[in-house]
Amino acid sequence: ASSLGIGKNSAVKILAHHSELMEESDDSGSVHLVIGDAHAAPDQDLSRFSYLGLMIRDINPDVVVCIGDFVDMGSLCGYDRGKKSFEGRRYSEDIESGKRALELLHSPIQKHNSSGYGKGNGLFKKCNPRFVYCEGNHEHRIERAKEDNPHLDSMDLSEVGFEEYGWEVHRFLDIASIDGIDYCHYFTSQNTARAVSGVNAARALIQKRHTSSVCGHSHLLNYHHVQGGRGRIHGLVVGWYCDQHMDYAAQSNPGWWNGICVLRNVKEGDFDLELWSYDR
Repeated sequence: ASSLGIGKNSAVKILAHHSELMEESDDSGSVHLVIGDAHAAPDQDLSRFSYLGLMIRDINPDVVVCIGDFVDMGSLCGYDRGKKSFEGRRYSEDIESGKRALELLHSPIQKHNSSGYGKGNGLFKKCNPRFVYCEGNHEHRIERAKEDNPHLDSMDLSEVGFEEYGWEVHRFLDIASIDGIDYCHYFTSQNTARAVSGVNAARALIQKRHTSSVCGHSHLLNYHHVQGGRGRIHGLVVGWYCDQHMDYAAQSNPGWWNGICVLRNVKEGDFDLELWSYDR
């Protein structure tokens, strides 16, 4: 308003009208925002989830997909049990870090929707995407712990609170199919329980599944697409969303891609990939 030399209310009306015209002429497909493995854990600075909430608010996608391993669940890690590095870990603190991460993510969205900016159209429309969560192997540690220790039967993923914030929960290795794209924490190789992986994991996904497939798990960014009979088929491994150095991974850390994948113009499994690195 200051730059144009007009009043604030006039500027708001102009912006709202322009945005409504843009919406009326927009015949593109839907927008999916995909969150890679986030590994929220005690003693971490969780501010990255506030940034993510602001990003979701501003992009206002149709669908937000969390690909799993949102919570690290280090207290249930079987590899470390009995080692010095395992000392001090608590299940309750793992759950609290997951709950705090969700709170930080949703706070900017809730604030927007409860203000006047969440009641209009155009730039000021309500941010209300479909939230879809695919359980990762780290959260699935809860179920494995219950199998090994039946007396812990009250432990449950629901303690993190996804359902309370309206997330649609798909349990470990269950596939969520949205707009022609299959989402899962990882996809298994045929006749085995092992994840499709390797240097060309995205290409392997297409070769093995013959449908657009998006997963996480490896913390790597990998993308491939081919022309199919009815359009493009995509394979995408989304990296991770965590700014922490993992000591157990040693030299692997620099190879992991930290950021968010936005899928634009999603139609029947086809999409345009937009990458947002964490630094960006």
